[in-house]
Amino acid sequence: DNALIHEGSPQDDAWFASFADRLNRLLDEAGVPYCKGGVMVRSPSYRHSLAGWRAEVDRWIARPQPEALLGVDIFYDLVAVLGTRRLAGALRDHATRAAQRSPAFLRLLAAASEHTPRATDLLGRLRTRAGRIDLKHYGLFPIVAGARAVALAWGSTATATDVRLAEAAAKGAFPVD
Repeated sequence: DNALIHEGSPQDDAWFASFADRLNRLLDEAGVPYCKGGVMVRSPSYRHSLAGWRAEVDRWIARPQPEALLGVDIFYDLVAVLGTRRLAGALRDHATRAAQRSPAFLRLLAAASEHTPRATDLLGRLRTRAGRIDLKHYGLFPIVAGARAVALAWGSTATATDVRLAEAAAKGAFPVD
């Protein structure tokens, strides 16, 4: 997954679109394949100015859509990798404050992991495919998603799950132990 925050104007989008196509092609050639879900800078949905991203975040939170929450989930794990990191920091601060002010949004974000099937079947056996269990899907996803929602509720801008949980506990979300 990749996206772009820029300081250009809407009139500059043709340049950013060309840049994005080239960037995603180079990433693919380097072994980072195109995202099957389309979460890439070459999509106009993932290429905005800081003001554009703020408006997008405000729209997500004002009218949260359960089917769109996976993309929002990904967004709250953003990490700046190149360029002016202050843009990413400003966007993260805005998005965290906006989420913190919306209990309905936070509830939907937390509930997104409730639709993940259990790791066990009706008889209590581990669900496997070709003898393997998908630990990311059955084990880590609910923990990471829950930590993200709790951290946002308590105003944390952290992206690492352990840091999110530690910051939320330090603020009184639950006992540290």
